[in-house]
Amino acid sequence: MVLGQAIAGRRRGAIAGAGLGAVGVLAAGFNGGSFLNYGEDVSSMLMAAGFAVGTLGFVILLALPPVLPSEAAIPAPPGS
Repeated sequence: MVLGQAIAGRRRGAIAGAGLGAVGVLAAGFNGGSFLNYGEDVSSMLMAAGFAVGTLGFVILLALPPVLPSEAAIPAPPGS
């Protein structure tokens, strides 16, 4: 969802941050499932690394400057 909004907004930094966040969350999820299924310690470590990568991606999104509406997007007041 966040990645889709970043793509729709066409901001490279937002796309990179959201993509990194999505990859990290997916990696953490798959390795968490692998840890539950096989009980290998390395899966737990990779799950934590995926969480860290995902968190980094979303922190990048928070650090980006906000999108200010352009003057073209602001409707003119009536009667002007």
